[in-house]
Amino acid sequence: MRNEEIVMQFFNKSASEGYDERAQRIGAINDNLHFLIRLILQDLPWDARILCVGVGTGMEMVRLAQVFPGWRFTGVDPSGAMLDVCRQRLREAGFESRCELIEGI
Repeated sequence: MRNEEIVMQFFNKSASEGYDERAQRIGAINDNLHFLIRLILQDLPWDARILCVGVGTGMEMVRLAQVFPGWRFTGVDPSGAMLDVCRQRLREAGFESRCELIEGI
Protein backbone atom coordinates (compact mmCIF):
# COMPACT_ATOMS: atom_id res chain seq x y z
CA MET A 1 0.00 0.00 0.00
CA ARG A 2 1.34 3.45 -0.95
CA ASN A 3 1.86 6.18 1.66
CA GLU A 4 -0.93 8.27 0.13
CA GLU A 5 -3.37 5.37 0.44
CA ILE A 6 -2.45 4.84 4.09
CA VAL A 7 -3.01 8.53 4.84
CA MET A 8 -6.38 8.50 3.10
CA GLN A 9 -7.41 5.36 4.98
CA PHE A 10 -6.72 6.84 8.42
CA PHE A 11 -7.39 10.54 7.85
CA ASN A 12 -10.47 10.65 5.68
CA LYS A 13 -13.12 13.38 5.99
CA SER A 14 -15.00 11.68 8.83
CA ALA A 15 -11.89 10.86 10.87
CA SER A 16 -10.49 14.36 10.34
CA GLU A 17 -13.66 16.10 11.48
CA GLY A 18 -13.73 14.05 14.71
CA TYR A 19 -10.00 14.22 15.42
CA ASP A 20 -10.07 17.13 17.87
CA GLU A 21 -12.97 15.67 19.80
CA ARG A 22 -11.02 12.46 20.33
CA ALA A 23 -7.92 14.45 21.28
CA GLN A 24 -9.84 16.12 24.12
CA ARG A 25 -9.50 12.87 26.06
CA ILE A 26 -5.89 13.87 26.68
CA GLY A 27 -6.65 17.58 27.02
CA ALA A 28 -4.33 18.16 29.98
CA ILE A 29 -1.42 16.60 28.09
CA ASN A 30 -2.16 18.82 25.07
CA ASP A 31 -2.33 21.92 27.27
CA ASN A 32 1.06 21.12 28.79
CA LEU A 33 2.55 20.40 25.37
CA HIS A 34 1.35 23.76 24.04
CA PHE A 35 2.71 25.51 27.13
CA LEU A 36 6.15 23.92 26.58
CA ILE A 37 6.11 24.83 22.88
CA ARG A 38 5.42 28.48 23.78
CA LEU A 39 8.29 28.47 26.30
CA ILE A 40 10.73 27.06 23.77
CA LEU A 41 9.71 29.46 20.99
CA GLN A 42 9.05 32.63 22.99
CA ASP A 43 12.44 34.21 22.22
CA LEU A 44 11.98 34.10 18.45
CA PRO A 45 11.62 37.43 16.63
CA TRP A 46 8.22 39.11 16.73
CA ASP A 47 7.83 38.44 12.98
CA ALA A 48 9.04 34.81 12.96
CA ARG A 49 8.03 32.36 10.24
CA ILE A 50 7.02 29.00 11.68
CA LEU A 51 6.89 25.69 9.79
CA CYS A 52 4.42 23.18 11.23
CA VAL A 53 5.02 19.69 9.83
CA GLY A 54 2.12 17.32 10.31
CA VAL A 55 -0.12 20.30 11.11
CA GLY A 56 -3.27 18.17 11.24
CA THR A 57 -6.27 20.24 12.31
CA GLY A 58 -4.13 23.27 13.17
CA MET A 59 -4.56 23.30 16.93
CA GLU A 60 -0.92 24.30 17.52
CA MET A 61 -1.00 26.99 14.84
CA VAL A 62 -4.10 28.59 16.34
CA ARG A 63 -2.70 28.58 19.86
CA LEU A 64 0.61 30.05 18.75
CA ALA A 65 -1.08 32.64 16.53
CA GLN A 66 -3.14 33.80 19.51
CA VAL A 67 -0.03 34.41 21.63
CA PHE A 68 2.33 35.70 18.92
CA PRO A 69 0.37 38.07 16.63
CA GLY A 70 3.33 38.90 14.37
CA TRP A 71 4.17 35.34 13.44
CA ARG A 72 3.32 33.76 10.09
CA PHE A 73 2.85 30.02 9.63
CA THR A 74 3.27 27.39 6.96
CA GLY A 75 1.52 24.12 7.72
CA VAL A 76 2.23 20.88 5.86
CA ASP A 77 0.16 17.71 6.14
CA PRO A 78 -0.31 14.67 3.90
CA SER A 79 -4.08 14.64 4.48
CA GLY A 80 -6.21 17.04 2.51
CA ALA A 81 -9.13 16.26 4.82
CA MET A 82 -7.11 17.31 7.88
CA LEU A 83 -6.06 20.49 6.09
CA ASP A 84 -9.72 21.25 5.33
CA VAL A 85 -10.45 21.14 9.06
CA CYS A 86 -7.34 23.22 9.74
CA ARG A 87 -8.33 25.82 7.15
CA GLN A 88 -11.80 26.15 8.69
CA ARG A 89 -10.35 26.46 12.20
CA LEU A 90 -7.93 29.18 11.04
CA ARG A 91 -10.74 31.04 9.26
CA GLU A 92 -12.97 30.94 12.35
CA ALA A 93 -10.13 32.18 14.57
CA GLY A 94 -9.26 34.98 12.15
CA PHE A 95 -5.73 33.76 11.40
CA GLU A 96 -6.15 32.44 7.85
CA SER A 97 -4.32 35.41 6.28
CA ARG A 98 -1.19 34.62 8.34
CA CYS A 99 -1.10 30.95 7.35
CA GLU A 100 -0.27 28.94 4.27
CA LEU A 101 -1.29 25.28 4.07
CA ILE A 102 0.40 22.70 1.85
CA GLU A 103 -0.78 19.16 1.19
CA GLY A 104 2.07 16.74 0.75
CA ILE A 105 4.32 14.10 2.21
